[in-house]
Amino acid sequence: YEPEEILRNAAHLPAAVIKPWIEAIGHLQRVAWRLHDHACDPHAEPLCVGCLSTTAARPVVRPYFHAQQMEYIAYDGREGWCITSKRWGKTDAGMFIGVCRAIGYNPITNEFYRVPIAVWIVGLDFPMIRDKLVPAFMGFLPPAPTKWSDDTKAWDYKKTDLLATFFNGAVVGFKSADSGMTKIQSEDRDLIIYDQEIAEEVYTECKNRLPGGGR
Repeated sequence: YEPEEILRNAAHLPAAVIKPWIEAIGHLQRVAWRLHDHACDPHAEPLCVGCLSTTAARPVVRPYFHAQQMEYIAYDGREGWCITSKRWGKTDAGMFIGVCRAIGYNPITNEFYRVPIAVWIVGLDFPMIRDKLVPAFMGFLPPAPTKWSDDTKAWDYKKTDLLATFFNGAVVGFKSADSGMTKIQSEDRDLIIYDQEIAEEVYTECKNRLPGGGR
């Protein structure tokens, strides 16, 4: 998109949100598509993935995600399932989807989404949320400030949900499936992401939190 077209899409946003939103779009593009050229520092951390290119004399753009991850991230249906072997990258793909939807832009498809939205990310248990899901999610966040409901490292995850509020008003909450159905009732959400297979009754209750047209 040209800057003018991005601004047209952002016309409904408050002025204070437009600048961090455009910066967040650029951030997501740089995460998904790694630009490499002859001036790259071969000792940089992390190493530019394009440095492996055999055509280092000119810029090269390479995707961060593998082809099947990109297909999953680009999927625009109501309900997407990702059934794979270990080490495929399900968590990375799922957390990236959550960040993209909260920001309102998908760099794989160059598509804008409605914002703000309310999202749940559901893990099997509290240790998985603390040690796996939250770090992966934070790894994709843009520099624009994201307000967390408490310290992500010292937080007592069993106390209540951990919430991330974005600059545009989107809210992403982390839920534990082992909390049971009572922790999921009575709240509506626009999108729910499951990192692993969960109990059917919890899945069904989560699904009931979605608007009728999105179930």
